[in-house]
Amino acid sequence: MYKFFMGFIFFIMSSVGLAGGVIHNNKPIDINHADITTLSQLPSIGKSKAESIVKYRSEHGTFKNIADLSKVKGIGKSIINKILSSKKAKV
Repeated sequence: MYKFFMGFIFFIMSSVGLAGGVIHNNKPIDINHADITTLSQLPSIGKSKAESIVKYRSEHGTFKNIADLSKVKGIGKSIINKILSSKKAKV
């Protein structure tokens, strides 16, 4: 009964974005408007890189495409390829 109850609670929390799962219900994350928490859901993007993305965006403006993330320190081709292949991001 406990497992059922906890599963139900997790389902409800994830439905409203409180369980740390994908907040956007499988919709791609807009890298030009997403906050740090949302950006850190992208493959190989943790809190530190998400903070760098937000900082870069505030200093230089919006990204024209996903590949522009390579302009952010610490994000290279490998990470960009993971993000592109996941189809979890958009501009």
